[in-house]
Amino acid sequence: MRQSILIVALMPVLAIATPTGTVSASPLPQSSAYMGSYSGYYTTSIGGGGTQKGAVAVTVGSNGVVAGVCVNNTVGLKGTITGTINSRGEFFGTLTWNDGSVWDLRGTLRKTANGRLQGTVNQYARNGLFASGHLDLPSI
Repeated sequence: MRQSILIVALMPVLAIATPTGTVSASPLPQSSAYMGSYSGYYTTSIGGGGTQKGAVAVTVGSNGVVAGVCVNNTVGLKGTITGTINSRGEFFGTLTWNDGSVWDLRGTLRKTANGRLQGTVNQYARNGLFASGHLDLPSI
């Protein structure tokens, strides 16, 4: 079965362990500019070819902590997202699918003038980059 990617996930952490080591992030903001709830659809490009599609809903707390849920319609999985987004828009997170698979997420996000959460999020497996996608979620 093919693994899938989600293009969203965020929760505050100063450093996270990844398959290749520890990645340090800058300090989390005291009052995040990204605070809010966002929901929409995603499409990701899978390494080696192909795409996967689904839906995602995330909430970013005042401290940059992210929590959310997602559905991958291509492979029929449901998942949870946790992570952090710092004041520079750097996102570090984890995606856990209901089949037990866990993926590292990293990306750069921004909040647009009209309140959308946009950016690129990459999904990593133990052997490196698995998938990449652009996120453009309206606030709800």
